[in-house]
Amino acid sequence: MAVGQPMLVRRRRSAPVPQAVVRPTRNALQIWSVLVAFPAMVWTLLGVPVLEHVTLPTGVAEDADTTGSLVTLILLGLCVPIMWLRRGQIVRLAVAMWPLLLLCVFFAISSTWALDPATSMRRILRLLITISILISLAVGVGDYRKLHLTIAAAAVVVVLLDAADTVLMPGQAMMDDGLAALHYTKNVAGLSLLYTSISIGFAWPLVRSRWTKACVTVVLLIGCGLLALTRSTTSQALVVVSIGLAPTIYMLSRLEDAPRRAIFAGVGILLLVPLYLYYATNMLTGNDPLAVLHGVTFTERTDIWSFMLDEIAKRPVFGAGYGSFWQIDPAIQPSLKLGNWITTATINEGHDGYLDVIVSVGFAGFAMVMFVLGRTIWLACVWVRRAVLAAGGKRTDGVVVAMFQLCFLIVFCIHNFSESSLFFNSTTFGTLFLLVLIQVEQANLRMKGVRI
Repeated sequence: MAVGQPMLVRRRRSAPVPQAVVRPTRNALQIWSVLVAFPAMVWTLLGVPVLEHVTLPTGVAEDADTTGSLVTLILLGLCVPIMWLRRGQIVRLAVAMWPLLLLCVFFAISSTWALDPATSMRRILRLLITISILISLAVGVGDYRKLHLTIAAAAVVVVLLDAADTVLMPGQAMMDDGLAALHYTKNVAGLSLLYTSISIGFAWPLVRSRWTKACVTVVLLIGCGLLALTRSTTSQALVVVSIGLAPTIYMLSRLEDAPRRAIFAGVGILLLVPLYLYYATNMLTGNDPLAVLHGVTFTERTDIWSFMLDEIAKRPVFGAGYGSFWQIDPAIQPSLKLGNWITTATINEGHDGYLDVIVSVGFAGFAMVMFVLGRTIWLACVWVRRAVLAAGGKRTDGVVVAMFQLCFLIVFCIHNFSESSLFFNSTTFGTLFLLVLIQVEQANLRMKGVRI
């Protein structure tokens, strides 16, 4: 080569991967994700089957049991292949979930002033592991319909197991206050059966064959029957609410903005005017407007709420630390120092998710939680609206799955007024809420054209 002549550099190009190789790999990963998601959902809805109902000792946390920690770690290990092969998509989805990540950072910081720092850190770590597992499964399965059918299949298994336990061992399944079946209490059983009823109900239009639809209908009726036996009034009422939610959401999503706003305004007026007239009448007559609530305890919940309000007043801004109020070290747990029935009843939650958030992370954390929850509901509404408009009046799989997410979020918000599952990852609804949040964020990215 002559001096001064530019040297030619041959760049080595990587050979393109044939589509015949990519597609089987993608299908295999999806199958693996479904196989991991199925037992994960069964575990979320059932946990360790309870064959003998006993009261947990005071100070023993349900999320501190070795079985639960072992199962969580096994699921995390099973998700490692998904995390590696879909690491780019998982990172994009995690970045899009920045409000949730910031909230987790605040939770972690709150452990520095927690009443029980060790318990707080353990629960934060489990929350992060749970989020990692759910993100991996959502990305690994990819298809919304397949993921929902997987969840519904797990719900079917839980219903059949509870039904078998009720029929074969009715003495241990039925407690004095209602059916508990394979769950710790009748409220836990009611919560699990509430979700199974909703998820199976929305899975009905997703299945194709008539035989499968008939089987789904039978299981749904069995689940509703078991829910009635639990005597869990909150869960029973929310099933009825969910039945009316689906057609209401569908109808509102098809309307233009002006009629929809008019309907919202009309409903608001119908709710506020009677309350205003009632309040004004009592003020003019000199009566106490809250007299109708005197003596109402909501099954002794008001005593717990009064105690929590007193504790919130002690730490209003930052709270007692994430997961550092209930079921912590008995020597420092506030509820064990009251000396009344709350101390002896082994209460493990405040029976109000919003109060539990405030007492744990203060009004500062509560504002962040409400932002995450509100953002998720808003994105779910956008998802439903676009899915309905894209379907052109037809009942497509995308419409059904999107409506399920929004219905669940509404039921979840109502449920937290009487039970606590808002960012308490050891609860059934808390884990399921995180899964819905992740799916909503995933749908938001896809609507923007991001491959996820």
